[in-house]
Amino acid sequence: MQTQTPVKPIRTLDDVPGWFRRTDQLVTDRLLRHQTTLGQTGDLLELGAYLGKSAILLGRHRQPGERLVVCDLFGEQAPAEPNRRTAQLYASLTHQAFEANFAMFHAEPATVIVGPTTVVPDRVPGDSFRFVHIDACHLYDQVAEDIEIARTLLTPEGIVVFDDIRAAHTPGVPAAVWPRVATGELRPIALTPNKLYATWGQAERHVNELRDFAAETSGKFDMQEVAGQRFIRIADWRIAPPSPVPPLAAAPRRNRLVPHARRVAVNLLPPVVTRVIKRARAAR
Repeated sequence: MQTQTPVKPIRTLDDVPGWFRRTDQLVTDRLLRHQTTLGQTGDLLELGAYLGKSAILLGRHRQPGERLVVCDLFGEQAPAEPNRRTAQLYASLTHQAFEANFAMFHAEPATVIVGPTTVVPDRVPGDSFRFVHIDACHLYDQVAEDIEIARTLLTPEGIVVFDDIRAAHTPGVPAAVWPRVATGELRPIALTPNKLYATWGQAERHVNELRDFAAETSGKFDMQEVAGQRFIRIADWRIAPPSPVPPLAAAPRRNRLVPHARRVAVNLLPPVVTRVIKRARAAR
């Protein structure tokens, strides 16, 4: 009789399958908070969601009246033949699995579009998103198309994020993105081991915000320049505990965390757990 491998229960963001590394959690969180500080508003969009790890964090930053829109094939046939072969690796992914994970952290569901990213402009208004995360097909033609989709949907000061910008197995991503940086069309904000954060608006204030954050928390970084455009290159930051969201059953940690890292940890917990933590802090 064949035994099945037990499925790990999802109690925290760390338990959700995916490749949303700690450094990008912190950078994404900081940039979304900075947009709020600057008074920037708009919806949030994710092209390619897998099982919801990054979407869960994006959902934490919805301001009143904003929505989170997610587009993924969720098991449907991919339009491009090369991508169709890759999609077979994700045949087990379903819309229901994404929604189940998302519901563990948010009472309000995301708006889900099942299909290729090309259908998104017909389903949502243009010039209405302040943050777009692109992690769908990594083929050059599709990435180039997703760039144009993002440009159409973003507000003038919106931020776009490209996943797998430095991965050896996804050459189509940098091939489509960096030429737009070289011409000055796209302005880079930050480069991490996995993602490039950029804008068609003003990049400098976001660059300065991340540089100050890195300096305050001893995060490793340096400044880079491409075609006259300066941006921050960020290494893997070690400013949070090994698990930025500790398991529910874990004993309280006594790490000397920077205050922001503590806030990130609490903000990523399911709402019911966040309320318990806040009540306990108030009691102390």
